[in-house]
Amino acid sequence: MPTAMVTMHEDPELSASSARTAERGAKVLGALLETNESHAAVVRNNCAAILAVANGEAGRDADDDDDDQELLRYWSEFCDKWGYGPKQLEDIAGAVSEFC
Repeated sequence: MPTAMVTMHEDPELSASSARTAERGAKVLGALLETNESHAAVVRNNCAAILAVANGEAGRDADDDDDDQELLRYWSEFCDKWGYGPKQLEDIAGAVSEFC
């Protein structure tokens, strides 16, 4: 989520710091995808839920199981709590799409 903060921060130094944190986070997610299938599944499931929320698609599929619905609710509430707007959600979608 530091990706979203890049455009939310008005201070250029804080924005740059968020960009560096986002890069590091992407490296961690990539490493988790490669460690074992259990970790990879958790990363993919969370990133898919984040992507659905960021794209405004959360809650549209009645066939989602309870775990999927719980992740969608969690990430939807998270984004609402931090006040992410359309630009931040677009940035988040771009950041997580490669990990789904």
